[in-house]
Amino acid sequence: MSEKDARPRILVVDDQTANLQVVGGVLNNAGKYRISFAQSGGDALKLMESIEPDLLLLDVMMPGMGGYEMCRQLKQNPKRSNIPVIFLTAKSDVRDVLEGFEAGGADYITKPFEPTVLLARVETHLQLYLYHQQEELLRGQERISAYHNGLIEMGAAVLHNIGNGMVSVDSRIAPIQNVADALMELADMLEKAKANFDKDGDQQRLLKIMGLSAALLREEHGKKLGEESYLLGHADEHIRQIINAQRELTSNQGLISSHFYLSSLISDIGMLVNSQLEERKIGFKTIEEKGMPQVFLPRSPLGQMMVNLIKNSYEAISEKGGEGGAESGTITIEVEQLEQELPENGGEPERTPFWRLRVTDNGSGITSDHLDKVVRSGYSTKVRGSGLGLHSAANFAYALGGQLSVMSEGSGKGAVVEVTLPVECKQNCYQLDSGSA
Repeated sequence: MSEKDARPRILVVDDQTANLQVVGGVLNNAGKYRISFAQSGGDALKLMESIEPDLLLLDVMMPGMGGYEMCRQLKQNPKRSNIPVIFLTAKSDVRDVLEGFEAGGADYITKPFEPTVLLARVETHLQLYLYHQQEELLRGQERISAYHNGLIEMGAAVLHNIGNGMVSVDSRIAPIQNVADALMELADMLEKAKANFDKDGDQQRLLKIMGLSAALLREEHGKKLGEESYLLGHADEHIRQIINAQRELTSNQGLISSHFYLSSLISDIGMLVNSQLEERKIGFKTIEEKGMPQVFLPRSPLGQMMVNLIKNSYEAISEKGGEGGAESGTITIEVEQLEQELPENGGEPERTPFWRLRVTDNGSGITSDHLDKVVRSGYSTKVRGSGLGLHSAANFAYALGGQLSVMSEGSGKGAVVEVTLPVECKQNCYQLDSGSA
């Protein structure tokens, strides 16, 4: 794309040709914009099917569709609702100005106008719009990165559990083979018995049955178990190859990370869990210390960890509510900045910026004899719990150089989970190169 084509495009809409010439001349003399023209609201909307303006200068009083109505229709289109509209009109009554803002206008300039004022207003709203466009583009790239990162994290967690399950599979292979060997030995014993009692009379029928039994054990049971044992061993080896390949993929560099503000992540998570909390009549509060810096962390896994902790809390609240009546309660998310002293290469300790996430609920609570066990894989104090949420969260925190702790005053008294993480992740994290996409 040429440099000229990269300039912001302004669409000027006015039914008077003279006005279009004046405004177009001012904008053209600035040499910074591409300019398009339309002489009615309807024509402007049709034109926007083929062009993408970055700002509209819109007259209010035009035949057919006026400026206010066109602006309302524009704002109803999700793809174009963010395009700034500046009304340029001779109407200067306060009620007209208010109507313009209520219709979705970003600014209001009365005619006749000063060219310098027009250019200043145009440049201000263009810069704001282009900034938000760039921010949205970066958010989109971050979502793609987070999605990819989330798939890797999910795959690593699943494969970790498969690896644990393989211990059980291995323990069953040898017994199956032993049973197969024992059945084969039994078949041999039955054949020997047949040889010893191979005489005429009633024994003949018995001997025939024994012979059939021997054949059945050998051909149907022994052979089949041997085959199953072989196939199970083959599947075991295949799964191990997949696990090793995935471990190499996820452990070479670590987790894909990016810079972002925690307030943005917490806002996204709030929208994600809102319906679940409303359904259970559970309140949700967030408290964030002012001046929190951007963090460099794997956004998607961090978000998933927060969702898991919130899920643990609302399940604990629901369990407590189920014991004594309707579900109700409150979950509070608190974020604050910390500093911890860490030794640096055996020398003087350096003060490393950390931040702490605290998730508090007034749910069923945890008794003291369970507190040191709740982060174990598969261990849960809830009736229908899987025991993976806190375990995964703890592993995630430790992998990034942080820590997780769980506190509760006892059964029925709620719980607090605290996660401490570095502001700038320096282990098991990496950032995608700008050229890799």
